[in-house]
Amino acid sequence: MREVVTMNLNNIFHLKKKEETDIQIESDQNSTTDAQLIPTDEARNIAKIVDEGIADENFETMNKRLEKLGLNMDREERVFIEHHKLRNTIVIILSFFLIFICVVTINEAVTVARYSNTFRATVSTYSISFIIFDFIDILIIRGCVREIEFDRRYQKYFYLLKYKSIALTEELADYAKVPFKKVISDIKIAIKRNYIPQGYFGKNNEVIFLSSRQYLDYKDNYAAYNRYYEKLIEEYRRVGERPEEIQQLLDTGEDYIKKIHDDNDIIKDKTISDKLDEMERIVTVIFREVDIDPTNANKMGLLLTYYLPTTEKLLQTYIDLDEKKIQGQNIAKAKSEIVSSLDTTNKAYQRVLDSFFASREMDVSSDIAAMTAVMQQEGISNG
Repeated sequence: MREVVTMNLNNIFHLKKKEETDIQIESDQNSTTDAQLIPTDEARNIAKIVDEGIADENFETMNKRLEKLGLNMDREERVFIEHHKLRNTIVIILSFFLIFICVVTINEAVTVARYSNTFRATVSTYSISFIIFDFIDILIIRGCVREIEFDRRYQKYFYLLKYKSIALTEELADYAKVPFKKVISDIKIAIKRNYIPQGYFGKNNEVIFLSSRQYLDYKDNYAAYNRYYEKLIEEYRRVGERPEEIQQLLDTGEDYIKKIHDDNDIIKDKTISDKLDEMERIVTVIFREVDIDPTNANKMGLLLTYYLPTTEKLLQTYIDLDEKKIQGQNIAKAKSEIVSSLDTTNKAYQRVLDSFFASREMDVSSDIAAMTAVMQQEGISNG
């Protein structure tokens, strides 16, 4: 019988979390001395305002209410809505049902008209009406199909953009496998419909901002930011030819992503399935970011040597235990510990992903500061 693995990843990742927390505290002390904690009551008030704003889709009022609190909003939380709609599918089903009824009715009407001269004119009128009604139903179905296709594309955008405050349109097009112009059109629709209420385009629609504060910074330093993003876009386009070691790393990532997906198909518990869905999405974005910026590979050591192998081992153990016909106390405990570890595991993957963007934001700040200083010396900027 295989050895039952009962190790709780909460304990495993606690040590790593402590190390990262110590580093973060030291970094915060070096970078700022006026950081303030928001009291619990104020935090609850903020959460209530945001919840009400999202429910009412009244983001302007929500922002005004937040401003009245007088809090330090330097760390702005982006409002980003995951959009799911079953309405279109329901409408399509109903429309097909109505078309079927109309076709049957028209067929019966034609039969009546064939054998009755008295009702022929009336039947003809009703038949034309039903044909027009069918045509309208077809147009409705066509519109709903387009909406469903938009929703599918939007979900792809959402899973990448929700981790970012700034993204390249070309990167999003490659990630979602959607034409560049179609991405621009879709994002504009999403912004108009308030799915991305803080969404903006910059630099000829080549950059997408998902934060009002980021966009205002961009407008205040328009020339400097455009120069930076032009450089970033050029670097992104040079990613086409990957080094062999990066390709091997991506292949390894694909193997682990496939294993997580396959394990998820085997495990029937919905709670675990939702956690594994989130894990698959995060790990997919991690390797996508390595593909875009190979320097991120230097931060993948612990992920590749420990996090992913251990996660796969625990998932396989859970599957083996779940297949046992007799579920004793020890088996139930082991399964419970594995399930509880998945949230901590996802947080660990999220920290790896956040570290990528933290480095990028530092690079942006350094580049912007240097370029702004040069522009001030040249008299291009008023500071």
